[in-house]
Amino acid sequence: MSSQVKLIAAGTLCLLVLVVEWLLPSPALDSTLQIGFAAACLWGLRESGIVARLGEFADAGSPSLVGLARIAPVLVLMQMWMGTALRYGAMGPLSHVLGAMAVGAYLLYYSTGVMATAPAGHAARTAAVWLLGIVCVQVMLGIAAYVVKFAQGGTNLLPDTTVFSRLHVASGTMLLGVTAGLLELLRHSSRKPEAQAIV
Repeated sequence: MSSQVKLIAAGTLCLLVLVVEWLLPSPALDSTLQIGFAAACLWGLRESGIVARLGEFADAGSPSLVGLARIAPVLVLMQMWMGTALRYGAMGPLSHVLGAMAVGAYLLYYSTGVMATAPAGHAARTAAVWLLGIVCVQVMLGIAAYVVKFAQGGTNLLPDTTVFSRLHVASGTMLLGVTAGLLELLRHSSRKPEAQAIV
């Protein structure tokens, strides 16, 4: 199978995951689909040839960008599991909201670190910008879901909270895919200055 066909298949799989996640929400299916989306993103990234063409750049920061990148998908996945537990009544909203603040702050620190270090036009810098954008959308959709949920009770003109909740889940899925992709990009391009000088 050619790499173009594999790339189209990965993109189609990502789209299919989002559609199924929208139409058939369930705790077990959500988590499985979210991990499948991240795997399809990595597959598409590798098949696109971007990773093979990456230029290296020095990462003089401490902790290293790769170290931060390894933690980001785990934090996003844990936050998504807390959101699933909240949606299906297994826990209250406080831990999800506090987790969102902590994970959001971490992703802000991490993505701005990548943007400050990676050269202009580098794929890792572009992915970091996308990461910031998706985090902003994710936070706004989460706030909208809570506002609508708490405003429901009487007659009001606000839409059903299900729309905002499902969009929040979909943007979380995309967030996991971007953090996994950015980890892959940084693994192949970010080098400590001493390691770069030896090679």
